[in-house]
Amino acid sequence: MKDIRGRNAIVTGASRGIGVYIARALAEEGVNLSLAARSQSELEQVRSEMEALGVRAIATVCDVVEPADRARLLERTESELGPIDILVNNAGIERVRRFEEATEADFTDPWRSTSKHRSCSPEPSCTA
Repeated sequence: MKDIRGRNAIVTGASRGIGVYIARALAEEGVNLSLAARSQSELEQVRSEMEALGVRAIATVCDVVEPADRARLLERTESELGPIDILVNNAGIERVRRFEEATEADFTDPWRSTSKHRSCSPEPSCTA
């Protein structure tokens, strides 16, 4: 694998699950991390864990659906870590309902369908 030590990465959805595992794997390779998620307390725990692995890590509360949040995330990352080398679009949603209660939109347009939870599309994360 190419040496990525010292590079800078943004990881969205970094407060739990796969996002934490991705962040940890990158930190173990020496990648500095800009961690983004909606849960501040969980995000701070992950940031502390990553710093303990010896990398620079910042935590930004961010809902990737919101353009202002995305802009703030990019600005903060570049000002505190430097240029962004790696982007991991991991933010997502979890819908908990019985299969037979799912709507057509749940399958055909899961990022934009209406539910009680906010949807987080990977597409806006790519917009600078």
